[in-house]
Amino acid sequence: MVDMKFRFVVPFDKSIAAALAAQELSQLEYGEENSKPGSSDDQDPPAWTSINLKEYPRLTDTPLPSAEEEWRANIVDLLRERRSVRVFDENCYVPIQDLGAVLDLAARTPQENDPYHRPYPSAGARYPIEIYVIAIRIEELRSGVYHYDSHAHTLTALLEKDFTTGLPGAIGDHDVKSPSFIIVFTAIFHRSFIKYAGRGYRYALLEAGAIAQTLDLVCRGRGLAAVWLGGFPDNEVANLLDLNWELEMEAPVLLLAVGRSQVQGKNHP
Repeated sequence: MVDMKFRFVVPFDKSIAAALAAQELSQLEYGEENSKPGSSDDQDPPAWTSINLKEYPRLTDTPLPSAEEEWRANIVDLLRERRSVRVFDENCYVPIQDLGAVLDLAARTPQENDPYHRPYPSAGARYPIEIYVIAIRIEELRSGVYHYDSHAHTLTALLEKDFTTGLPGAIGDHDVKSPSFIIVFTAIFHRSFIKYAGRGYRYALLEAGAIAQTLDLVCRGRGLAAVWLGGFPDNEVANLLDLNWELEMEAPVLLLAVGRSQVQGKNHP
């Protein structure tokens, strides 16, 4: 392994040791293959190529509108104007058309393409990232927790609960006020581990970041603002989403709080 030296400005504790261990154990040596075929004829085994879908067949689905064909945004302007916004308009109910457009452009599996194509990179097309929406103030959608089906472009209701009077405690102690919805990214790590072993942990986190950046920019193009939340109580978020670590090895990795900024100017369309 690479001999890395670290200087610490905070006390070294077990959590730092764990982080360094994860970094070290997921390294690749020079000349080492990222993954190896599992059959004698060098064909990828089915476990490497099958597309995994998380579905809730017994729960209610809400179809989402697609992005308008004529809608366009200037990527240069979006990049230059992107800011983290923490205080949102508490009276803003985001149209479901905006939520549908954001997920359509940033995370949907296009129907005209094969299931391996999505608008973001994924190592080995393993797609370990799942997306959930905590709806707070969205027009035509009850407040609650939903899972996003990127193939059907629908939201599946997991929990109906009124969050309009206060944010769910699971997002942690942040100075975020009155977002209209929160997007939660989870990683089902075994989807990546089965092909890339420990390196798959890095790939899953990179994928979440790639999707989040696209979502952030599309939100900006729709006149919305966002802030990324990385410091949240993991177990509380997992419980809110009813995740099963032992069965699926699924854990939350990133949250985006979205709404319309209270500040007039660049944060408005």
